[in-house]
Amino acid sequence: MTIKFDGNKITGTYFYVSQLKDIRIEGTVTGRAVKIQEFDPEGKPTGVFEGTFVTKDPRGGFSGNDQLQREVLVGDWSKPDGAGKRPFYLQMEAGMPIGAKGRYGDAGFEDDQAVDEFMQKFRHCLLAGEREVAADMVDYPVSVYLRGKPADIHNAKELIKNWDAIMTPAFRQRVANAVPFHMFSKCTGVMLGDGAIWIAPIEAKQSASRPIWVTKVIAINNLSLDEQMKHK
Repeated sequence: MTIKFDGNKITGTYFYVSQLKDIRIEGTVTGRAVKIQEFDPEGKPTGVFEGTFVTKDPRGGFSGNDQLQREVLVGDWSKPDGAGKRPFYLQMEAGMPIGAKGRYGDAGFEDDQAVDEFMQKFRHCLLAGEREVAADMVDYPVSVYLRGKPADIHNAKELIKNWDAIMTPAFRQRVANAVPFHMFSKCTGVMLGDGAIWIAPIEAKQSASRPIWVTKVIAINNLSLDEQMKHK
């Protein structure tokens, strides 16, 4: 769920991982109490979130003695008539600006849907073993780990040759567990999951009037931070 605050008003979206489609939400905050309605594409209410920004995380996700502000939201979801009630728990994952250019504007993108679709395609190709297609989506040289040691891959042919050593079962599982939607973004690019894959707009060539940009994979972190520490 992405929540935007404007005084005591809330707007935003949320989605189901199985569908990767935005569901519009609107609501209000009164003190710590929150009420959020969800709507279908025609504007019909389809559900209600009612909860509280708690002062302590019931799941212990935030350590320390400081009182929480808006880091954790706990409550119940139900249909508009109150039926089908079930509990929900939301923990803040990241705070980031979403301006007029969209969710990924700070990374230089102007079309959120195109970014999601690019990452979804690369993720699919990586998991399905479609090596040639995936290799053409990468900006070279790209740094990876080969047999536990840092290495640079200089072109698509080299990536395909070393595919099995780079796209290990453990790395593919990390990518499979990552959700290619509502991703973290900053000035250097857009991140999949825990940073397994990063993409960014790359200048392809200079035209007479303006530069031409294409989306490319700029980082393949095929070892997690914990795995990198073990190899040092």
